[in-house]
Amino acid sequence: MHGQAQLYTGLATLVVLALIVRRTLSTQTVRVWALIVTPLLLLILACLAVAATPPASPLGVFVIGAGAIAGAALGYARGVHSKVTLGPRPGTLVVQGNAVLVAILIAAVVVRFIVRASVGSRGPLSLALSDAFLVFGTGSVAVARGMLFFAWRRLAGTVRATTGGS
Repeated sequence: MHGQAQLYTGLATLVVLALIVRRTLSTQTVRVWALIVTPLLLLILACLAVAATPPASPLGVFVIGAGAIAGAALGYARGVHSKVTLGPRPGTLVVQGNAVLVAILIAAVVVRFIVRASVGSRGPLSLALSDAFLVFGTGSVAVARGMLFFAWRRLAGTVRATTGGS
């Protein structure tokens, strides 16, 4: 049963990753409310992966938490440096495609699977370490999308201020 759960998690990871890569590489007009979709999918994926082999010690929890914090810091940097303009319709923004984000996501998932395949379940820390890479990618995307939302608010506020509030 454990092998079947890993297979389903792996397949779900590949499908979600393929969808995210496709969208992230292209310049896209995004509805502001839709900024939550990708982070939500990744959060569900990360939760399923961690729940399949939950950390067995406080050190494992720390390692996964460190992955989330490192990912959030990288997401912040990426979000601040993203090229964003207001979209053609109210409530939209245009985000240029970013190969760096795709590389980070793919690297995080690949490293997770390499660590999991090479050390297997030799110990609870090895499992937590492999999950930390997945959580790293999730944190990075979630915070970067949050930064895009704040960029939209800033840009929309600037337009409102220059047009007299309309």
